[in-house]
Amino acid sequence: KNGKVVKRWNDFDFASIENSKRFKAGVQWGYDARASEGRKWDFSVIVGNGSIVGHQPCFRPPGLHQITSAEPQELKISSNTINIQKAGLDIEGTLDTTVTIVNDGKNVLSSTIGELLNESKSVHPFGPYAGAFYLPRSVAEPHFHVNLEWEDRASGESRDYYYIRVFQKNGQMAWSSPIWIEQN
Repeated sequence: KNGKVVKRWNDFDFASIENSKRFKAGVQWGYDARASEGRKWDFSVIVGNGSIVGHQPCFRPPGLHQITSAEPQELKISSNTINIQKAGLDIEGTLDTTVTIVNDGKNVLSSTIGELLNESKSVHPFGPYAGAFYLPRSVAEPHFHVNLEWEDRASGESRDYYYIRVFQKNGQMAWSSPIWIEQN
């Protein structure tokens, strides 16, 4: 508040991930070392025994990649890339929920959320150095969502400002822009 630390939360008691119903997952594709121009990627991500409740395209550069269809059980992606692209997925399900990549009508990579909580998986369906699909590690809701409440008294100034800063155990950080509170 106004440049001073006034509240800290740490050492959260995370709920067991075994009972989690929400997960962050993702799919990555690309990297064709032999290509001088982009490879066309048209594929689907199928979720079994669960549903996709949100997605976040992480595409660069814009315009060459798109999510062509987003349904609760299937995300269709069209991309032309030599680099690596990614789409984030918000999934509701259980540890047995499956994430499968289908390319040219074939299941090329499949895993359960439970497996992806422990390890990433990848496949090179076109041969070595000719492009890959990758399912990065997933994260269960107790590790990406927290609800915190706190009341603060006005400082007596006409307005106060706050910053929110997050420091994770793995060294990653995030912070907000100033949040201004006007006194009435």
